[in-house]
Amino acid sequence: MNWTDAQSYCRAHYTDLATVDDMEDQNRLITSGSVDVLSWIGLEKGDSMKWHWSLAGRRFYREGETEFRNWDTGTPQNGNCAFMSTAGLWNNASCDDQHHFICYDGKQDTNLTYVLVQESKTWIDAQSYCRQHHTDLVSVRNQTENTEIDQKISLRGLPVWIGLFLDSWI
Repeated sequence: MNWTDAQSYCRAHYTDLATVDDMEDQNRLITSGSVDVLSWIGLEKGDSMKWHWSLAGRRFYREGETEFRNWDTGTPQNGNCAFMSTAGLWNNASCDDQHHFICYDGKQDTNLTYVLVQESKTWIDAQSYCRQHHTDLVSVRNQTENTEIDQKISLRGLPVWIGLFLDSWI
């Protein structure tokens, strides 16, 4: 059965194909016993060319928080990954460029924890590092968080990767 047929079947008999928003969802699918062969999930690459956050779990965001942007004048232009300048403004660049980066660490406690990593990495290497050692690259959900992160990086004087990427890249 192809993906479109699987989607139609699930929509007719259930709600839709399963979605996987985070590792918890993935583990739940695996341990449920319902995935013992290759199976379709409800992920499809669209032509939307939208910016998305690396940390994709819907439980992390309230209404409208995935849409907050603080682009510098004249941006975004070329490049599929976003970084924050020391002025707190965002720009985009090639994901192969190297910058320091900010991780979000939700494992510490209920407070948001931002971890500045002062190593130069590509965006994908920074994302992997954050996922291995913390939670993910930082998502900036509102102006208050943007200001908090800007204060953390402004003393260093270097731009940092944030978790925003253009969906055409993946």
